[in-house]
Amino acid sequence: MEFEICETDQFEERYKSVIPESLKKTATKKIDSLKENADKKGKPIRYPFFREIKLGKFRIYFMVSSEDKAVLLVNVSDKKTQRKIIHEILKNRREILGKLSKNKTQSIKIY
Repeated sequence: MEFEICETDQFEERYKSVIPESLKKTATKKIDSLKENADKKGKPIRYPFFREIKLGKFRIYFMVSSEDKAVLLVNVSDKKTQRKIIHEILKNRREILGKLSKNKTQSIKIY
């Protein structure tokens, strides 16, 4: 069964403003690849459910719920803002993980 890929409004906003057009095709392919075995893709960050995909000097952060077969694209950073973004995500991880449950996806855009 494939993973459902969702995104937060914050991800959508930052993706448009941070990732250069020249990398968006590659980014889309990497994001689409999360539909298969998302819980084994990317690099885990402190927790097995919080992961990142590298895209040159940029990072795409996502959370995985194997139970719900869902991926939530959370945010994007460049090398300068990497620590700040990771700290912000970890600080709000419970709220973000709550959005991954199937019945709470109304406020999340489906990718």
